[in-house]
Amino acid sequence: MTEISLLFRNCFPLILHFAGRLDRSYAGTKRDALAEYHCELLACVAESDRAFAQMHFSGQHVKKFRGYDPTGKAVHWSGAALFQFGDGKITSLWVLGDLNGLDAVLRANESTT
Repeated sequence: MTEISLLFRNCFPLILHFAGRLDRSYAGTKRDALAEYHCELLACVAESDRAFAQMHFSGQHVKKFRGYDPTGKAVHWSGAALFQFGDGKITSLWVLGDLNGLDAVLRANESTT
């Protein structure tokens, strides 16, 4: 899992740039297939050692992704994430993405190529 250092402030949106070793079962697939992959925190509620965020994901489709051939076009979708923190790091991350919305963008991009 990637270690991400970040500081939540009272200003949004906050952009997370992922670097280093990624969990291949989730983030790695997107990182390979999408150039300029970004996770944007649009809103966040934090309490104790947890934070729940409204997210926006985006990137440029450059490799096969979710069964769709690359188009070089921009893709984007919405989601939510639950972060848990410990020792100044993210220790757990649960993410829910609007995959139907993502697939609709991928289909539209494919049909206009």
